Amino acid sequence: EWPDWLDWIERRDDPDHAPQSRPPEGIVLHSGEKGPDLAAAALAMPISYHFAVAADPFRFVQLVSLQRRAYHAGPEGNDWIGIALSGPYDQSPRQAQERDTFRWLVLGLVEALPSLRWWCRHSEITRGKRDPGPGVTADWIAGLGLTWRRGPRGWGR
Repeated sequence: EWPDWLDWIERRDDPDHAPQSRPPEGIVLHSGEKGPDLAAAALAMPISYHFAVAADPFRFVQLVSLQRRAYHAGPEGNDWIGIALSGPYDQSPRQAQERDTFRWLVLGLVEALPSLRWWCRHSEITRGKRDPGPGVTADWIAGLGLTWRRGPRGWGR
């Protein structure tokens, strides 16, 4: 259940999801290849993440329910919440507005899901991936109540 202050989130149902096998314990950070306004791209086409964040302030779209599993990070990673940032993945440094929007979203997730304890980058759990890229550093998560972990159950080591 979302906190009241996040009821205004845009929603679009992505058909690519399944039942969640357990409460999500973490967040996987991605970077979309759809350009600077990933949230707008998400409204126009299927992208299997839980959320897409735009570079514009306070613009993100929920694509998959928090009670569902999105196909974004391999067998184990799909049990975590997938958040896709605007592309391209090699953008460094990333825009301050995107970081602020992302932090606002994560604060809401941590409040809504007490099971959330961890975070990692897509590149740390799926071989061959490089996202979210060098512009997304640990300071994006600092102070939000999550600890870095190399994916669910150490998968991908």
